[in-house]
Amino acid sequence: MAIKYSSARPPVRTSLRRMSFIIAGLLILTVIITASPVAAASRSLVSKGISVASITSFGAVADSYVDSSSASTNYGNSTQLRVDNSPIVRSYLRFDIQGLSGAVTNATLRIYANSSSSAGYSVYSVPDTTWGETTINYNNAPALGSVAGSMGAFTSNAWTTVDITSLVTGNGTISLALTGISDTAISLVSREGGVNAPQLVITLGTSASLPNYRPVSHADSSIDCDDCADSNIESNQHAD
Repeated sequence: MAIKYSSARPPVRTSLRRMSFIIAGLLILTVIITASPVAAASRSLVSKGISVASITSFGAVADSYVDSSSASTNYGNSTQLRVDNSPIVRSYLRFDIQGLSGAVTNATLRIYANSSSSAGYSVYSVPDTTWGETTINYNNAPALGSVAGSMGAFTSNAWTTVDITSLVTGNGTISLALTGISDTAISLVSREGGVNAPQLVITLGTSASLPNYRPVSHADSSIDCDDCADSNIESNQHAD
């Protein structure tokens, strides 16, 4: 009786064909990914030197508040900044901005609120940057410049934010003043308040958006081949 053996391993010709199909598929997929609009746009941004937006935070180098009801009193060592319309209470802050390299696209003042407010506060520029933290009072406080922005209603124990981009053009020293909008006093955290001290957050550069693109479908990555039918060769072949 003749014994027929069946090989569990496909013929060498079949294995080579399948390997060539796999390699061809990987090459096509690589071409599709490399030529995609997203990849092309990314390479374009790098070649044109367009940088991703960077963010830098600065702490206040001086802050205090002044009170018309105690016109000669200085509050430079207080852990609070306060604003009110009756009596007139204003807060002053100074920031020393250094180390920036690039165009300022956004500047946001962040101040932590001890108390809540239904009205908020306004932020003004202060042209005079020479006032002293431990000497400023209502009598000698510098005059206010133009309004830069305002914060609406806020809750207690939360950060408040005001866009003051118009006041920040680059490196240098800037002074700000906070004024009340209503007759209800507001308590904020000063730089002596620790981790919740005031911050000036500056964004440099612009982030570029990538163009819309059509995801590659399975049909796009299919392999056209006249010999594909040959891949269906029987794996078990019997010897005569």
